[in-house]
Amino acid sequence: MVQRIEGGLVQLVTPTGSGSGFVVSEDGLIVTNAHVVGREDRVQVRFVNGRSYTGEVLGRNELLDLAVVQVHSRLPFEVMTLGDAGSIRPGDEVVALGFPLGDELGRDYTVTTGVVSSRRTYGSVERIQTDAAINPGNSGGPLVNSEGRVIGVNTETYAKYEGISFAISVSEVRKNLDSLVEGGEILAEARGQWWTYENDDCQYSLLVHPSWVLTEESDRCYAYFERHDGPDLVGTINIWTYESEAGESLREFAEWWRDELVEQSKDWETFDLVSFGRSEDDHNGYVVRYLWRDTDEYCISSDSDLIVESSIHYNTLVLNAGMCSFMPQSAFDEIGSMEFGY
Repeated sequence: MVQRIEGGLVQLVTPTGSGSGFVVSEDGLIVTNAHVVGREDRVQVRFVNGRSYTGEVLGRNELLDLAVVQVHSRLPFEVMTLGDAGSIRPGDEVVALGFPLGDELGRDYTVTTGVVSSRRTYGSVERIQTDAAINPGNSGGPLVNSEGRVIGVNTETYAKYEGISFAISVSEVRKNLDSLVEGGEILAEARGQWWTYENDDCQYSLLVHPSWVLTEESDRCYAYFERHDGPDLVGTINIWTYESEAGESLREFAEWWRDELVEQSKDWETFDLVSFGRSEDDHNGYVVRYLWRDTDEYCISSDSDLIVESSIHYNTLVLNAGMCSFMPQSAFDEIGSMEFGY
């Protein structure tokens, strides 16, 4: 099946990186992610058979993360057929094709397999969750069913944990293809500047990405931040204090908190303690990482708790970052770049 459809697979190269795409018409229309082409007007398009063309970016929608590129040739191009979104079911076998990591692994495409884990709509965009491996460079490539029909556009993976990746549903491609071909340009608004939240009572600070908003704080060193993707809450950050018992070490408290999470999880729908140990940065504290879900309706959340010692008022500070499994890849990058100081 892969050999039958590989002629429609392409690699897209820009001055800042590379990604994947696939041909949807014999006259050379290519579908990919908007973040693959960026704000470029032209990109280099490489086919599996070695042919290379300069492609013109006809249109892009950064909110949907879709774009269309046009290449020209006197001969017709091989095409990948779009599938039917209504036929997609959890458990269906799928194949992801693309060019991961660009030239670092050579210019050959790769194939990964898995199943449809679920269908989700967030940020008003329908997505397909799959356990097929999607790596940097796979973005924009096709997710195909067992018949070789495209059911999604590979777009992001769930950072830190394996087996959770997402593709934009073919339904979004069908609905928006004409407007993109006609030159539609929908660009995300420019982000604001990073800002610093400071808590004078407990003398800690957090360098905050502008897409995260402070929604609550108290005089007991508590602070709460939220991250939304459209109308959906996809990420939270909590900072709070605990007064340790006399003589209790930071490790003893960290172990107690780990055990407390395990005890609380008995009332949760799912819980997986991923890791516990010393932090890998300069905080000289402990980190507990875990996956959990409170109810069937609530998304799987990836939580990372940083436990450090405070110098005043209270003995222990806890920074908890909780992120839903269907949050955008960019949000993981944002929280990974924040700086917590105390």
